[in-house]
Amino acid sequence: MFAKNPEAPESNEGQPRAVNQADAGVVSTRAPGAAVESPGALLLTVEGVAEALATSVKTVRRMDLGGKLPAPVRIGRGLRWRKGELHDWIIAGCPARDEWTWKTPCLN
Repeated sequence: MFAKNPEAPESNEGQPRAVNQADAGVVSTRAPGAAVESPGALLLTVEGVAEALATSVKTVRRMDLGGKLPAPVRIGRGLRWRKGELHDWIIAGCPARDEWTWKTPCLN
């Protein structure tokens, strides 16, 4: 049918092959089109908080509605969490919102 190329290797053994993330069992919890957080970002989106807490976006929303996260900052219609506050909240043992007070660092 087709002539074999004499210069082509007989098999792909020993050759690296491209791996599709789905084939490798890698599952992304990020919603399609969701913004990727910048490493230097001061505010985190719900997706960024979910990634930081190693949980799902749905769980973060549930925790927020239940008062189990620090209070978010509203920017327009979106919610953001202060990265530094989230870090300090985790170190403090993740207290409920009504038990949490954050000592805002001086940014001067």
